[in-house]
Amino acid sequence: MLVQPYKQNNDELVNQFYALLTTYPNLQWIGLTTAIADTGARLRAKYTIKTPDAILLATAIHAGASGFIGNDNKMKGITELDVLILNETD
Repeated sequence: MLVQPYKQNNDELVNQFYALLTTYPNLQWIGLTTAIADTGARLRAKYTIKTPDAILLATAIHAGASGFIGNDNKMKGITELDVLILNETD
C-alpha cells in the first residue's frame, strides 16, 4: 500500500493510509516475533513460498485466524489456514 506513495514522495497519501490503517475497526497490528519468524520459516520450507508471504501467513496463524486472502496461486496448497485466492478463475 505504501510503496507507491513513498516512491512518489506523496507524504499526504502516506498519512492518509496511516490514518485509515490505525483507526479501521477490527484491524489489529501484530509485531514480528521469533515465534512468528520460526513458523514463517517452517511454512517457507514446507511450501516453497516467498518470505513475505510466509511471514504474513505465520502472523495470521499466530493471531488465530482461520483464513487468509491472497493473490498468489502458490498459497493454494497451504493446509494450516483456509486460503482464498482472489485471482482464481475456477
